Amino acid sequence: MLFSILNGVNIAFGVIATLFMVYQIAIAAFGLKPARKCRAQVTRQHKFGIVICARNEEGVIEYLIDSLLAQDYPRDCFDIIVLADNCTDQTAKVSRDKGCIVYERFNDQKVGKGFALHWLYDRLLKECPDTYDAICMFDADNIVDKGYLAAMNRQLCAGTQIAQGYRDMKNPADNWVSGGYSLYWYTLMRFYYVARNNIGLTAMCTGTGFMFRWEVMKKLGGWNTRSMCEDVEFSFRRVADGYKIVLDTEAIFYDEQPTSFALSIRQRYRWAVGNIQSVIYCAGDLLKAAFQKHSLVALDVFMFSLCIPSVSFMVFSALLQLGLMIANPASLPTTLPIALLSLAGGYLVMVGQGILVLLLEKKKVQPMWKGLLMYPIFVVSWAIINFVGLFYRKSVWKPIKHTKAMTIEQIKQEL
Repeated sequence: MLFSILNGVNIAFGVIATLFMVYQIAIAAFGLKPARKCRAQVTRQHKFGIVICARNEEGVIEYLIDSLLAQDYPRDCFDIIVLADNCTDQTAKVSRDKGCIVYERFNDQKVGKGFALHWLYDRLLKECPDTYDAICMFDADNIVDKGYLAAMNRQLCAGTQIAQGYRDMKNPADNWVSGGYSLYWYTLMRFYYVARNNIGLTAMCTGTGFMFRWEVMKKLGGWNTRSMCEDVEFSFRRVADGYKIVLDTEAIFYDEQPTSFALSIRQRYRWAVGNIQSVIYCAGDLLKAAFQKHSLVALDVFMFSLCIPSVSFMVFSALLQLGLMIANPASLPTTLPIALLSLAGGYLVMVGQGILVLLLEKKKVQPMWKGLLMYPIFVVSWAIINFVGLFYRKSVWKPIKHTKAMTIEQIKQEL
């Protein structure tokens, strides 16, 4: 009797996870087409405030600033604003020497990017309420393609309120961990953002490389996120408010990926906790917008918000199946070959998907062989992290040390 009940539960979890995956795969199919381009006529040069949130980034921030100063965009049409948050190094000095506007914040109680952004935007709303048309946000380890601001200016001329740039990688082939991250971001860009952009749904802001009109912040009265994933919560709340986030694949920036597996576990666990917090805070508003405003965009984002619970169903189903096999050794001759075939098939599918996305994104496959071979391990480890985060949520924000000091020319040579 107990085996029948557990088997029924296992089937139910499997069906729920499968339905969710079928929905996501159906949407992802639209990512096989090239991304739609913004071809709006440029009617004016908008004034940008470029916000960089940095903590002890003296080793890499000057490369980001140099890439911004090299933009194919009028220099008098953008300011670089560096928030040196709890810095104990020369980040503020390096930024001032490069001509940036620098705000220094010291608070050892409210630690984290969300708190820092709340503090900064309160200052900007008071000190320069009408200076900027739009804000672009970057992490200090980023490098920005010279056409980024011109691309975002076209979005503003087209009437876009919020836009996400295209995240490329500084170090995709360093090792299997940075390779796994890179394959994840390429997959997200192509099969989530491009796919949805192509059919009129919304992208998401990914924490860096995104732009929003200053009017959006003025209406909000400041940065108002509470979760450990301020970018996800910001995206959820704006979609619930009726905004759509547009992907611009010509607004390219490059992001450093961790190379330590232990560090990646810590970071991804924080993301898992922050994502779950964002769902708790925002799922009701998304559903309300979906049904009261008849918003397919909000409904789709609500479905996306169920990603971690659905992945957890899959992990729970796999653990339950393993338990049933161990508890019933007589079934092993039948169930073990099926389980092994499923594992082998899943491994090949994930490696094949990694190769496909590299080809679609016109990236070199051969340098990524370590990341490709270990990509299923990276994905499964993330599923387990999400499963743990669903039931145990205790995480403290800690900065990620960035060491990949590269110019954009060096990056493009390696890619």
